[in-house]
Amino acid sequence: MNKGILVVIILVLVGLGVWFLTSPKATEVKLTSSHQAAELVGYNFMLDFIAMAPGNDDIEAAERVYQSLSQNARQIVSQEKLLVDLAQFIGVQDVPDQGVSVEDLQVIDEKNVNLILGLNYSGGITMRLVGLVVEDGLWKVDQVSPYQPEEGQVVEEEPIISAT
Repeated sequence: MNKGILVVIILVLVGLGVWFLTSPKATEVKLTSSHQAAELVGYNFMLDFIAMAPGNDDIEAAERVYQSLSQNARQIVSQEKLLVDLAQFIGVQDVPDQGVSVEDLQVIDEKNVNLILGLNYSGGITMRLVGLVVEDGLWKVDQVSPYQPEEGQVVEEEPIISAT
């Protein structure tokens, strides 16, 4: 009787193993150097936004910010009113006085990622989701929106990249 149960268990395990190895798996997108490049584009976009703010007035940063925008984003952000339009595009009234931190990178597919950035203020952190797309072979900032982690979702406490 024990040998019969053991044989059945082995057959079930073998069957599950075969099913697991041959069943279609969910598409899993792996982090590539291209995705890491997207992370840098989004991070540098926000650093350049800070650098071009009044008091800093970095003209080269302003040019880099505009060049990093997708065609879609450029319909919202004009080069003539860049700082005002960017503040609205990013959804802030003031530039972060304590820098920016990368909290997470979410790979959607080979040409789309979401970068979660922390805009660090002396009064706390404001999270933004930066959507990046590949356009003409380059990563471009397509959208920025407020970000709230879902209930139970943990955002890394130690930033991946941080600048002050």
